[in-house]
Amino acid sequence: MNTSQRQVAWGILGPGTIAHNFAVGLAETPVAKLLAVGGRTPDRLAAFGERHGVERLYGSYEELVADPDLDVIYIATPHSFHLAHGLLAIEAGKGLMVEKPAGLGAGDVEALVEAARKADVFFMEAYKCRCHPQTERLAELLGEGAIGRLEHIEARNGGMLERDPASRLFDPALGGGGILDIGCYPVTTVRLIAGVAKGLPYAEPVTLEASGEIGPTGVDEIAFAELDFGDGLTASIACALRREIEDTLVLTGSKGTIRLPVPWRPGRNAGPSDARIVIEKDDGVREEWLRDPRQLFAFEAEVATQAILEGLKTPRWPAMTAEESILNARVIDRWRDGMGLPVLSSVRSI
Repeated sequence: MNTSQRQVAWGILGPGTIAHNFAVGLAETPVAKLLAVGGRTPDRLAAFGERHGVERLYGSYEELVADPDLDVIYIATPHSFHLAHGLLAIEAGKGLMVEKPAGLGAGDVEALVEAARKADVFFMEAYKCRCHPQTERLAELLGEGAIGRLEHIEARNGGMLERDPASRLFDPALGGGGILDIGCYPVTTVRLIAGVAKGLPYAEPVTLEASGEIGPTGVDEIAFAELDFGDGLTASIACALRREIEDTLVLTGSKGTIRLPVPWRPGRNAGPSDARIVIEKDDGVREEWLRDPRQLFAFEAEVATQAILEGLKTPRWPAMTAEESILNARVIDRWRDGMGLPVLSSVRSI
């Protein structure tokens, strides 16, 4: 197939804030076209369509997924609806990219992956940081032995928010809490890095010890975990809704360190998505820059679109494959369980 002769037709289910960002990224992807959007609030749907020049606007999700011209649906609704809305798209024969986390727990993700496999459609969980070029370059540096034998990984993601019980972030029924919303980035990244250190695409922690604070609404507001991957490789991860902590990714090896100053969201909303990798060794410090004028969502849009054009059913590494999405969700479940939080599952109601 000459992929330059066709564009993959995308639909967006749920025209919220993150959908706006994805639509911008999609517009920066020449082989992709945003053809349709589905939403339940007419004014919001109309404003979204006008802002992004969308040809087809549907007042229900069922109408959206039934559009015969769509190749793939991006699910941009809150966490607790990802399973139901993902199954809706899959059952209509559409490929699926679901915003992270793909489900409230590993059971949800397993259900989506199995449904996509049975329907023989594309599946991808949208971890933007895994699609940015700095992730692939980081893996290359480790593979080259740039800092010797990897010994420890530190990954933190967080910030201070006002506690708002009306916000989904503080509502346990909607999958609130830091672990599901932002802690998932450190989890997926340390698993990938540990895997590279072992000559694998990803690795699973042998042990995980969790600690932190659960707020009055019942969600984790501050969470920490210590992970042991065996063979002398450990990781410390943290996320916070209610504490200022620096976004950090630091790799410590036997011969130096690698630091990514902006590990999770380089150029998130508008770009450019320039990223810097700092390598420090006994003989000095050097920096590598990866520059790109696009915003962050363009990378995951491109990765997914190219995979679909190639006839793949899941994206190429270092993006999240379907198999890895399940394993990643299991580690997130372990973290939540270690905090004394329940392992969640969505109710399939639309």
